Amino acid sequence: MNVDKNKFVEMPAVRLLAPLALAVSLAACGGGGSSSGGGATGGGENPVGYQFPQDMPADVPQQEIACGGEDAIELDANNITDSAKIAFLDAQDGDVIVFPEGRFDLNDTLTLDGELGGARIADITICGQGMDKTILDFSNSVGDDGLFITNINDVEVYGLAVVEAANNAIKFQHADGVRINYTATVWQGEPDKGNGAYGLYPVESSNVLVENSYVRGSADAGVYVGQSQNIVVRNNVAEYNVAGIEIENSTGADMYNNIARFNTGGLLVFDLPIGNGTYGSGVRVFGNTVIENNTKNFANSSSNPGGVHIVPPGTGVIVLSTDDVEIFDNEIADHDTLAVAVTSFFIA
Repeated sequence: MNVDKNKFVEMPAVRLLAPLALAVSLAACGGGGSSSGGGATGGGENPVGYQFPQDMPADVPQQEIACGGEDAIELDANNITDSAKIAFLDAQDGDVIVFPEGRFDLNDTLTLDGELGGARIADITICGQGMDKTILDFSNSVGDDGLFITNINDVEVYGLAVVEAANNAIKFQHADGVRINYTATVWQGEPDKGNGAYGLYPVESSNVLVENSYVRGSADAGVYVGQSQNIVVRNNVAEYNVAGIEIENSTGADMYNNIARFNTGGLLVFDLPIGNGTYGSGVRVFGNTVIENNTKNFANSSSNPGGVHIVPPGTGVIVLSTDDVEIFDNEIADHDTLAVAVTSFFIA
């Protein structure tokens, strides 16, 4: 299941012939017009009292989930943590691991390491009965992450929600062929710096597709793809995060047909000097709806001067130090500070 972004979007025949030459200060005002919302949490409805999944926005993509099959591994609804840990530990090529319908309290991180037994495993599916039907609650977990999936080829996660993880909701690392579909990550209530950092979080991976998913409340980025190659992020809804969707130090990425609203910053394309020599280029941002991203920045301070804690409330799109970026055919409106900024790392 290698993900080739050319399968999902027709590449234009004409590309930009010269880099944008635009110096925009992040402190500038008025770039995106005035907000119709305002207040510490941005426009729209106040998130206090939000209850997942009852209050899931109507425009979040939904579908009937077909999860299972004759040879599927059905997890025990009465002992989700242990049965999932065993299934992840014993995973073999082609396994389909099925979470049942319901809301379940998990007491530890669920880790799937595809090289734990030696040779790297491939073609693994982890699924639930729908992001509004299978809710994995990590409020009382002793682990930092919800799901951590690493050293694997061709893995798909769909049809479930991870809520209230201490650090990251679903993290992928060192994976080739990642598909995330109809999946939610949520921190409820007022946006807070005590929320976990990342919702959907593929890093140091290749052939990544994130689609039809919902992210809310991340204290860093709702969808974050970093140090990766060949990426498509499409048809997602990101709200009340510090950064709605972020592509960082990555190459060959398309970010399109997403809705980013009520975040601190809607869409970010960042290159940071993170010390591994990996820098981004070839990112296209198009067909997105980016509106009313005026939420107060609630990120923890970062050791990196270019972390999302520098993003001012009221920001639509920021390109930071990344080469060969195209931004076109987006709706960007109702931001208190700026619509689009293209800047060097000096701003940090």
